[in-house]
Amino acid sequence: MLVWLGALAGIAAVGLLAYGALVEAWRFDLNRVEVRPVGWPAALDGLTILHLSDLHCRRGQRVERHLAGLTGQVGQPDLVAYTGDFCEGARAITSCAAALAPLRGRLGSFAVLGNNDCHAAAHTAALCAALGAAGVEVLCDEARVFTRDGASFALGGLAWVALRRRDTAYRLPVEETFAGLADMPRILLAHSPDAMPEAVEAGVDLLLAGHTHGGQICLPGGRALHNNLYRFGPPTYTRGLYREGRTTLLVSAGLGMTRPCVRLWCRPEALLITLRSGS
Repeated sequence: MLVWLGALAGIAAVGLLAYGALVEAWRFDLNRVEVRPVGWPAALDGLTILHLSDLHCRRGQRVERHLAGLTGQVGQPDLVAYTGDFCEGARAITSCAAALAPLRGRLGSFAVLGNNDCHAAAHTAALCAALGAAGVEVLCDEARVFTRDGASFALGGLAWVALRRRDTAYRLPVEETFAGLADMPRILLAHSPDAMPEAVEAGVDLLLAGHTHGGQICLPGGRALHNNLYRFGPPTYTRGLYREGRTTLLVSAGLGMTRPCVRLWCRPEALLITLRSGS
C-alpha cells in the first residue's frame, strides 16, 4: 500500500510540474489596476501606465508573441514602464526589442535594467542599443519631468545594484535620482522592491518593481515560498500593492521566468495601471 501511495504521489508531482511548465507558465494575464497614491493631484487623475517586468525573453519567443498582441488590448497608455530582466542571452535581444517597439506611451517608454541585463558589459551595451532603437529610454539614477493638464510629475529610474544582506550601510540613490524635484509627484522604477526603504524615506509617491516573479512557484492560493529579495523574505513585497507612509509600491509577477521554468499558482502578468486622485 505504501509503495502504491508513493508511486501515486510521484505521478501527481510530475503531473503538477508538467502543468506548471507547459500550461500555467504561458497563461498570460493583463491585470488592470487602479492605484490611489497619497495626495495624487486631480489634474493627473486617470494617468495610465503599462508596467511590464521580467520578460526573460528566450529563443522560443512565446513572450514576444504575447507582447505583440498587447497593443490592441491596451491602446496607447500615457507611459510604458519596464522594470528589467529583458532577455535570457544575446540571441533574444533582437526579437525582444522588436516586440517592444509597437508599445509606445504618449509621453514615452522608459526602462530600468535588472540583474540579468547586467551580467556582462557587452550584453548590457547591446541590449541598451536595441532598446533605444525600439523607442525605450533606459534610466540610470536619473529622472524625467512631464506636464499634463498643467500639472507636472517626475519619472525616475534606478540603476541595478546587487545588495547584500550584511551591507546595511549602503543606500540606494533615490534622493539623488530626484534631486530638485521634491515639490512634484514622483514615480520611481526599480527592478527590485528592495528599493522600498529609500523610496519611503524620500517620500516617493509610487514605486513600480518586479524581480520577485510573484514567487513563481507558489503554494495553493499564491503563497510564495521564495521572493528573490535581499532585504525582505516572503511574503513581504512579493506581489501586488503595499503602502508605507506616503509611498505606494506595486510589484509585478512579471511575464517570464527563470529556471526551473515552471509557474504554479502564480500566473504571468502585465499590469495596466490607472492612477487616481482622492482617498
